[in-house]
Amino acid sequence: MEAASLYQPLDPMSHEIRLLRILPPQNDAKTLDCLLETVSLDTSPKYFGLSYEWGKYAPEQPHPKVLVNSQEIPVKANLALAISRLRELGKDERYWIDALCINQEDDIERAQQVRIMTRIYENSSGVYSWLGLEDGKNDKVADFVQEFHQTFTVRPSRTNTVAREMLNWIRPKLSDPSCQEHWEGLHELCERAYWRRVWVIQEIVVAEKRQGVHLLCNSKEMLLWPFHKLVFLASEVTFSAPYGSHLEPWWAISRQLRSTSMVISAIIRHAEVWGEQQLDEYSLGLLRLLGDHARAQCTDQRDNVYALLGVSLPYEGLWLEINYSIPVSQVFLNAAQYIIRGSKSLQILLHYGEHSSKLSNLPSWVPDWSGTHSDPSMIT
Repeated sequence: MEAASLYQPLDPMSHEIRLLRILPPQNDAKTLDCLLETVSLDTSPKYFGLSYEWGKYAPEQPHPKVLVNSQEIPVKANLALAISRLRELGKDERYWIDALCINQEDDIERAQQVRIMTRIYENSSGVYSWLGLEDGKNDKVADFVQEFHQTFTVRPSRTNTVAREMLNWIRPKLSDPSCQEHWEGLHELCERAYWRRVWVIQEIVVAEKRQGVHLLCNSKEMLLWPFHKLVFLASEVTFSAPYGSHLEPWWAISRQLRSTSMVISAIIRHAEVWGEQQLDEYSLGLLRLLGDHARAQCTDQRDNVYALLGVSLPYEGLWLEINYSIPVSQVFLNAAQYIIRGSKSLQILLHYGEHSSKLSNLPSWVPDWSGTHSDPSMIT
């Protein structure tokens, strides 16, 4: 497939984007027929965003064939399954899906779209997060989360006692053998590689407080906030438990959930601050976020900076160029200079020597944000 035959240039001045419409199944149910159309964000189009893990491209793994404007597109299996799940929702909606709505072969367009990605997700009607296919255990987890959500429809806050009531609901279920499978399923979902993908941070942070994030897993759907709150509070039970509780079976479950939910909790904390518009250096400075999300993974190491830029404190009068044609070391140098000028601080020097860098041409005072946890199979 030639990109030029599918993608016509977008007008950045009109803030144009492409949207994907998933057509109802035709004669061949295994084929996913889709249409791409170009719209301007200035016209307030209606659409949903899709958040997912790109993962490895495995042609041998069975998955539906994707046709876009009658052209077959060699997408990765996980995306094909996500599109198939969106079609099952039966909604006549349009979706913004990065792998298909951006011409990935055009570095200039890619940079332009990344620059407005925060606005793309802000203007969406919501975000669907595809967690992938698994066994039937996760269907039961979704039912468990739904039961929790129906019991507590109001989010906890500083002015209500909902969190305490939630804990009282959770404690007996931690020690209930009939709920053991539910907790194991929650733990497994928290361990998904999806949560460690760097672009997930922006996709969730921007949409969570404004429109909400819907988690899709197998045939079930659940909202992100009750999913996280159930896991988070279950992991906190040990802090208020009486002496000797560490000998109880539920103690191990709680501790296990705490270790696996830390990455999700960091994203949720980011989303809460962003939703309250507490745009200050301490909470949302780019240097702070690069530290908070240091374990996020990507293939293109430039995205370790670019993915967080749109959900960080903007510095008035300063501009950090998004450019996929320059070396990673130059991106990190540009980001370091941007942080120093914007924060009017040399705090970045505290990171001197924190990580040994394998990048060539990286000054010693510039942190190596490529990370030691990047996985080449994780593509942003």
